Amino acid sequence: MILRRLTDAFRKQDWFTVAVETLIVVLGVFLGLQVNNWNETRLEHAQEAVLLDRLEEDFREAESAIALAADEAAQIAEQTGKLVALLRTKETPPALDDLQTYLTAPALTSPLPTQSATYLEMISTGSLSRIRSERLRRALTVYGQNLGRHENNYQRVLTAQSSMTGRPLLIDAIRVNTQNTPAGTDFIVDYDWALLRQAEPQIQTILVFQHNLADISRDQHDEVTTILSLLEERE
Repeated sequence: MILRRLTDAFRKQDWFTVAVETLIVVLGVFLGLQVNNWNETRLEHAQEAVLLDRLEEDFREAESAIALAADEAAQIAEQTGKLVALLRTKETPPALDDLQTYLTAPALTSPLPTQSATYLEMISTGSLSRIRSERLRRALTVYGQNLGRHENNYQRVLTAQSSMTGRPLLIDAIRVNTQNTPAGTDFIVDYDWALLRQAEPQIQTILVFQHNLADISRDQHDEVTTILSLLEERE
């Protein structure tokens, strides 16, 4: 209809009508685009709200588990550190009962709890970049960086624990209980103090990565707390 009127106006050289009809067309297209953009923005905001609700649920469930993992990691590193200190200062071997916990510590690790499924989904779909809050985006980015740092150090401590080079190693210096015994029975039944002291380089390497895991776990708990605080601000 409008095109017919424009054609007639051009034929009659009615420039006023041409201008009015053209303005109507342009205005119609502009309003259509604005409505479309508004609908897209409203849809994006609704999708963001759903994702953030799921993120908050994930992190609320993970917060206490990460706090526990951080405490366990710090305790393990502390016990391994005490073993290293004894190896450096004690000439005579301590009683096995006094050393039992410390001998076990270098073989332990404390992995972080499972990652947030919603966070992983946001990374894979690129939706993390569409979060409007810059502070929340930055906090989630640091959370992801901490996951990478933890995995890197976790793999390194596992490698150090299972190393079969540079003997004698920790495994050479201890004798473990291989019997099917009740829970709570001491795992290590004997040890060689001289070999244990020679295995100090391996234990020291393990200690470095255990300390790293403890620090990263503590940082990750702080980051999760920050993320939860930012998510609460939007309510």
